[in-house]
Amino acid sequence: MTGVQRWVAVAIGVIAVVAGLGVFARLVIFPSSDVQAGSTILTVISQEVSVQPAGADEPRLADDGEGLEEGDRVTTGADGRAVITFFDGSTQELEPNTDITLEELGSTDSGGLFARIGQSVGVTWNNVLNPTGTETDYQLETPASVGAVRDTLFRVEVNKEGVTEFWSRLGVVRVTAEEVTEDVDAGTASTTTPGDPPGEPEVVPPSRAEVTLTLGSAAWMLVIDNQTGLAAGILPPGLVVSQIPLAVATDYTIEPQFISLRDLSEGTYSVWLQAKEDGDYHLAMEGAALGVKVSEASYAGTVETGQFWKSELGIELDPEGNLVSATLTEPELTDETPPVHVVVTTTVEEFIALAQALLPPELFVGLFPDFVTITPTPASTSSPTGTATSTPITLATPAALGAVLTPTPTITPTPIPTPSVTPDPTPTTALTPSVTPTPTVTPASTVVATPAPTSAPTLTPTSTPTPTLSPTPTPTVVVTAPPTAAPTPTPTPTPTPTPTPTPTPTPTGEGCTPGFWRNHSSFAPGNQDDEWVGLTAPQDFDTVFGVDWFNPNRDLEAAITTPGDAQGVVHLGTLGFHVVAAQLSINSPDVNFGLTQTQLDAIIAGVDPASDSSVLAAFTLISAENEEEESCPNS
Repeated sequence: MTGVQRWVAVAIGVIAVVAGLGVFARLVIFPSSDVQAGSTILTVISQEVSVQPAGADEPRLADDGEGLEEGDRVTTGADGRAVITFFDGSTQELEPNTDITLEELGSTDSGGLFARIGQSVGVTWNNVLNPTGTETDYQLETPASVGAVRDTLFRVEVNKEGVTEFWSRLGVVRVTAEEVTEDVDAGTASTTTPGDPPGEPEVVPPSRAEVTLTLGSAAWMLVIDNQTGLAAGILPPGLVVSQIPLAVATDYTIEPQFISLRDLSEGTYSVWLQAKEDGDYHLAMEGAALGVKVSEASYAGTVETGQFWKSELGIELDPEGNLVSATLTEPELTDETPPVHVVVTTTVEEFIALAQALLPPELFVGLFPDFVTITPTPASTSSPTGTATSTPITLATPAALGAVLTPTPTITPTPIPTPSVTPDPTPTTALTPSVTPTPTVTPASTVVATPAPTSAPTLTPTSTPTPTLSPTPTPTVVVTAPPTAAPTPTPTPTPTPTPTPTPTPTPTGEGCTPGFWRNHSSFAPGNQDDEWVGLTAPQDFDTVFGVDWFNPNRDLEAAITTPGDAQGVVHLGTLGFHVVAAQLSINSPDVNFGLTQTQLDAIIAGVDPASDSSVLAAFTLISAENEEEESCPNS
């Protein structure tokens, strides 16, 4: 038995006792010997939630914790939220005004989950696990398309006309409609209108309000949205919880632990640290708006097995939903317990006892920003047991922002057969989120402020930066009885810096998207006119712009046709995609572009190719001008 198996076995042995003592509110454990009956559980987060059992004429009010069967229909009202937990630990979270039907339930030949779910309207957040050694077959049908996955975290939104958006946060969703299939990779989204083939996946832009939390060593981390009661993170004995829409949490096999929260609401979130052994912990938080950091905080301390520590994450947004500041209080020892609404299945316990990953670790590689830094604490700390010490982080200003923003406001699974779907005959406009002006910075607590990013445009998706995450073995842990109340340490006050407001530039000129310039080129398919001026497709990108970004070299045709990789990463390829478009707009006599040649040159010169934050800063500035598509005189 490995070290991981030993501590998990102990954790499983005590979890029922811990639950019985009230440590985990509404934590439910149920057997999974019967794949169908009683193995799919409905958790009511907030009313109104209704269930219409298979064959029933009318729906009824749902009971929290009731079992669901094949053919059952679940609906949520204007304030209703619910979570459906399947026997393998996979979950589907239902947002308000959502309607789903469990069309088929079962297991695959390898013992994994098989589920076919119909979603007629509303928003669901789907956390589909794929434990080591099993194969999962999870299909979600809408009036417009069918999404099939094996190991994916994805969001599905269906409007009243049946227009459907599949948005993958992790893994690949295979979307099929009208006998056409598109693979929606992590960080991209595809919109489909009933009767049409799936829309081409587009990179989702950086979030207007995003926070990444990192926790190393002796504890597990769980975040609870205090407004909805939904949670994301890890619970003993290693259960991955992903109820908060768009939240991604690494599983227990990856160290350090990461939680990515995006498109946050204003308010507070509780951050819980649950000690799995005696030792030190290192907690770091980073807040970002449109890919540019606005807040950071870091703490380190010492914990004892079984203790709970609690911190508050405060989110402040501007009227457009952009993150102004994210503040994280110093963790404090507490005798409270996290008020979660989570179902734990014995199947999941068995997977964890065998140290089997609940999601393939490689899925997480490239998702979490590599500029999230945990300030290390020496192995032998002078802090007494049960105390936490505050460690602020210094944040560097991206070169491109300093170069351009100061002088002028001008820069303003295997394929799955497609079930029969009856499309809605009256399609309407596709779901199109928009991105609006960016935040001003108001740091607080141990937060260090940076200049706010430039405004961003109406959606032409791009993603947050992607680093390399190296999974490491989970440490040996012994889980013991519930925590004992202990005195709350007195945190040392940290002076609050006084920021100097930075003007927020907004796009002021005209712009044509990279897609426009790609489709109006000498190499474009069809009979589109070639509208390139001053540049030709075979020219070398690095030579034209005086940089050393691409190895091997990339010509301008490749630069404007390959914006990102399979994970939708905002990297040099994505930036180069927009640089070519910006130069063509400047060269065009018909476009009054929002950047001058001097300003574009300054942004390009300020890019550090090895720095994700530098690349993102330049991308944010240039893409904001390119996406003024309604002002493109050539379109």
